Amino acid sequence: MTRNEFADKVIEYAAELGMKSQPMDRIRNNAVVRRNLDAREPSNVPYFAFIREDEPPSGTYSDFSLVFFPEQNESEEGHPSRYLMSIGVGSDGFKEDYDDALQPGLRRLFIKLLPWQEKYHSFAKPSFTDIESAIDIDVPNINVDKYKTVLEVGCVVDINIDDDIKLIESWVAQYALYRRWSGNKIKREKASKSVSEGRQLVMKEEDTGAIVRALLAERRYVILQGAPGTGKTYMALDIADEYDKKFFIQFHASTSYKDFVYGLVPSVNDRGDLIYEGVNGTLTEAILYAEGHPGDKVVLIIDEINRANLANVLGPVFYLFESTRTNGEPVKITDTVTINRMPANLHVIGTLNTADRSITIVDFALRRRFAWVTVKPEPFDDMIATGREWFEEMAAIFEHYANDNELNLQPGPAYFTADDLAHLQRRMEFEVMPLIKEYLLQDMLVPATRALDDFFYQKIHKRIFL
Repeated sequence: MTRNEFADKVIEYAAELGMKSQPMDRIRNNAVVRRNLDAREPSNVPYFAFIREDEPPSGTYSDFSLVFFPEQNESEEGHPSRYLMSIGVGSDGFKEDYDDALQPGLRRLFIKLLPWQEKYHSFAKPSFTDIESAIDIDVPNINVDKYKTVLEVGCVVDINIDDDIKLIESWVAQYALYRRWSGNKIKREKASKSVSEGRQLVMKEEDTGAIVRALLAERRYVILQGAPGTGKTYMALDIADEYDKKFFIQFHASTSYKDFVYGLVPSVNDRGDLIYEGVNGTLTEAILYAEGHPGDKVVLIIDEINRANLANVLGPVFYLFESTRTNGEPVKITDTVTINRMPANLHVIGTLNTADRSITIVDFALRRRFAWVTVKPEPFDDMIATGREWFEEMAAIFEHYANDNELNLQPGPAYFTADDLAHLQRRMEFEVMPLIKEYLLQDMLVPATRALDDFFYQKIHKRIFL
């Protein structure tokens, strides 16, 4: 396939998604197609690109483009097979797209279409507003030195590989959705399907539950962290069902060493005298059971582990949470029990809500002692169709507007799980909307205010702020 034949194929697919670029009909156009594929001089880099509809057909241009650079040596058939595919900014910088560059959403959309295998030479700048730093990419026979400062995210694709053709189509589709090329629902759905297929192509196969199980076998101590409603506790309990014995405690602001390890509790004896009795906490009960039943697999679940004052709750026991610890200094955990290591058959799963800003910060010492797994907001299999649709709409708002820290605030699929539409609407009004309102009142997700307000008005005909 020649350079021009490949360009024709990509342009044809873009037209199927609603792209219009007619030289004599600029009033109705929604894109300009640039073709400079016959350039042979080293100083004149061959490429073809889609750019904004209000940019000139030749010369320098502004704003975001989807651009393809062919390799400059030829294959055995005499035509290039590899192209560098990238979202770039015209050499005139920003004119209309700077606000989009400020939001993290556009970058995230294309990073989700970025292959991770080394052969793709993938790259992405930390910020799309950066048009001064040069990208770190060195691909044989594809010389883009002239544009290294204005290329934002991209990879090398081979047009002789079917999966790479699908990947190219997904990038064109994502750019089409960004530029709103189509007002036609069928074309938008086609573009969305192509993007989804592209994401599946580049996604590393990860089963979070399998990862947690493997880490428990290797490290023994694991914390599941994530946004509210992602199913962290459910996953912990599900995994715990595979153990011979399960212990459970939920931390809160008043949880103390007495509750978790050991404490004295006032009591009255038979003569009516006030006495103090030692009472084992949940951790001690788990330790004693594990030591007494060495053939059993024992698990302790600590739900909401960061809601308590961890230094006070753990005390000297903190140092026992070392997966590699063998025989260190002895730690007295009760009046009669002293140990220098945790039982080898005792495993611990903690859960941590990343959206709760009113709680104790987890220190680095604890982070070092546990393996950390992020449970991402993903739709549940048993959600009703409308619940899944609304969850994905909310996820898209967070994906577009939220900074990296604010992504931890996204309500998980549990908030969108309902028996029917009426139940779902009640959950939106009395659970999700108050949560979002609280975020906004704390000056979080401010750029998303209008989009979030529109979301609730469309779903339940209510405004976040009256």
